[in-house]
Amino acid sequence: MKIIAYLHTHTLVSHHAYSSLEEMVAGAGRANLSAIAITDHGPQMPDGANSWHFTSMWIVPRVINGITVLRGGEANIVSYDGEIDLSKADLDFLDLVIASLHSYAIRPGTFEQNTEVYKKMLRSPGVDILGHPTAPPFEFDRESVVKLAHETGKALELNSHALRKHPEAIEKYRRLALLCKKYDTLLSVSSDAHVSYEVGYFGPIPQMLDELSIPQQEVAGDAMNGYAFPSLYVSWPSLEEAKPNVNEQMYSYLESYYNEYGELPASIWAYEVWDAMMTLQQAAKLVGSNDPAALRDALNQLTYTGIGGTIDYTDGRHE
Repeated sequence: MKIIAYLHTHTLVSHHAYSSLEEMVAGAGRANLSAIAITDHGPQMPDGANSWHFTSMWIVPRVINGITVLRGGEANIVSYDGEIDLSKADLDFLDLVIASLHSYAIRPGTFEQNTEVYKKMLRSPGVDILGHPTAPPFEFDRESVVKLAHETGKALELNSHALRKHPEAIEKYRRLALLCKKYDTLLSVSSDAHVSYEVGYFGPIPQMLDELSIPQQEVAGDAMNGYAFPSLYVSWPSLEEAKPNVNEQMYSYLESYYNEYGELPASIWAYEVWDAMMTLQQAAKLVGSNDPAALRDALNQLTYTGIGGTIDYTDGRHE
């Protein structure tokens, strides 16, 4: 199993972490990942981010040294009524939100309380992933939560960090993964990295998922649908393997690329540059010129659907 995106990390913004954002992105590059989410703790963690940190992440580039960077956060669940420590403005702004139970931010609840608050999180439109739900002491009704996660299109995390200290806990992970397979529920795999050298560490989890025949499309990918930056691609080993997993436009591109070069693209830049050039070509056709100023003005009139999705320039945001 090839996992291309690392969706749970912490930087120096969380003071018990040990690497900067730039160092975490470099760690993703060393691990040959395509994307990383920066998900520092919410403000109710004793050393979490301050209340204006998350909406200030607009300054973080979308792509750094070829790695797509998702602006995210790990919200602390702070009451069993479903309250979290990220604001609506945070949730509306961020690309990806993990909601987690931490004993630092809330006292462990009963089995029923833990189950119900996880269900509240899954019903929240601002939450994408339940963070480390296998972690003690927050026991819950796994089957009913996994079933609801499928219904709401949310993911449950398998967090490899704890397995370093407690390798025997892999059986708990296995049982949760089997339930996710039963209900076709999304999984996110991460080590919850607090230092750049942990980025890309998945421990024994990918092998376990392969042994359980968990489909790769159930791991992490769909939690990232709908974003306006076309960067999350994997290098397919063959056209045959790519065909059932990509849309018709993408397959046509891959087939043409293979016929020209005898191999498939090995980098996300092949896809990005293609869409960029096709957008410029459409602008040039619109104005009948390659004058830079004319092309700039034409782009503001275009909506282009390419292999990375729809690029809409008409609202002025150029995303």
